[in-house]
Amino acid sequence: MVRTTPLAGRGMRLIARCIDSLILGVVPFLLIMGMLIVSKEENLRVAAYAVSTITGILIFQVYYVSIIGQSFGKMLLGIRIVDQQTQKTGGFAQNVLLRTIGNAILGIIPFYGLIDVLLIFRADKRCVHDHLAGTIVLEAQDSQLRSKEDGKGFPLIPSLLTLLVLGLSLVIVGTMPVEQSTETVTEGETQRSVREYTSLDGTVTVSASVQWQQVTDLNDEASLQFQDPQNDLYAILLGEPKEDFDTNLEGYATLILRNFEQNAPLAEKVSGPVPSALDGFPAVQYEYTTTVDSVKATLLFTFVESDEYYHQILVWSTQSNFDANRAVFDELLRGFQFN
Repeated sequence: MVRTTPLAGRGMRLIARCIDSLILGVVPFLLIMGMLIVSKEENLRVAAYAVSTITGILIFQVYYVSIIGQSFGKMLLGIRIVDQQTQKTGGFAQNVLLRTIGNAILGIIPFYGLIDVLLIFRADKRCVHDHLAGTIVLEAQDSQLRSKEDGKGFPLIPSLLTLLVLGLSLVIVGTMPVEQSTETVTEGETQRSVREYTSLDGTVTVSASVQWQQVTDLNDEASLQFQDPQNDLYAILLGEPKEDFDTNLEGYATLILRNFEQNAPLAEKVSGPVPSALDGFPAVQYEYTTTVDSVKATLLFTFVESDEYYHQILVWSTQSNFDANRAVFDELLRGFQFN
């Protein structure tokens, strides 16, 4: 087919590439940096928002390159990718799979990027990726579109996909435990750094020493989970609405412990019930020992009755570590606040 539309200028193609790089690279980078400055303690949340933003940009970029042969930069410069033979837009396979992804794969070859760029100075102004996909870049004309409706209406598909990614990110963010700022607490002449954490349902806040690290793999039902890897100490928090149980605090504790004893036949009760209090709410404690995979462990169950919930705090370690770190566990328990 005889070409009737002028080839896009080298300068225009370079500027379009710079615009795309700015949108796909610099904008997300500035977004991430700005959010980190605002909230340095929420790196996972920042990552979730950043992923949704970058993915949304990529979705729209892929959509327009596939449908009308134009990236954001090419739209602004008025140039278009078309098939060399038909001078019509090539679609997803040609413009995205071959021209973009195929070119990115070849980029691992040493000096490929330089060779790809230098080929644009030939008379046909075609880079390696143009030869790979069988495309040329022309000044944009409506006659190059495969359908007169392409790119004219509201971009429903990429908008829905972007909203889906954003929704999933918000769900992920919403289920992440809130880790708040670190502060230094002075007790007598000793200073210690503590972090504040909030349970998934917002009913419990914990001020824990920085030696405790928040984790997510100890118990699938726990709303807060901690580990002290240096001393091999562990702690989890679980809670259930009081309205689901027709019993008092000790009755709830008995129910939970009965189930524990059935699942841990080697468990032996050391003490309990021992009346106590946490954050001004009634509590009761039970201490057990058990053996798991030939390892002797000590577990301390603390059951707390707040206004609307029964809370279960379980801390444990090996027997020797537990005895040596009772003060550490006691300090952690004192940091619980029930909202």
